[in-house]
Amino acid sequence: MLTYAYVSTPFQWRLIDGEGRAHEARVGGPLHANSGELLVAAAIAGMGIIFEPDFVVGPHLARGELLRVLPGYSGPKLDVWAVYPSRRHLSAKVRAFVAYLAEVFAGDPLRPPGGQAAAETARRR
Repeated sequence: MLTYAYVSTPFQWRLIDGEGRAHEARVGGPLHANSGELLVAAAIAGMGIIFEPDFVVGPHLARGELLRVLPGYSGPKLDVWAVYPSRRHLSAKVRAFVAYLAEVFAGDPLRPPGGQAAAETARRR
């Protein structure tokens, strides 16, 4: 198992089954890092199994670089917060960014916002 340092329990994974029951597993392995990108690269290279959010591994799953293990299980749902000083004088940039985050995290994590055409355009840049 390849473990991520910036979680509260990096050596204990909590998995939720299809009926909503939680299962915990103590894990350890050859790599413990504070970079999700490094862990993804290590998993693609065959070093082990990672437990990362769908928005991190989604593109790699879609391209077949990674395979989902234990498809009947998922990680616990986590909240994402956009924190800003006040709505009263919210700039257009902040408003657009918050709307973008809402779209990203509300949609299918395996499809980028704007669909496949947006992903192809982003890759060409």
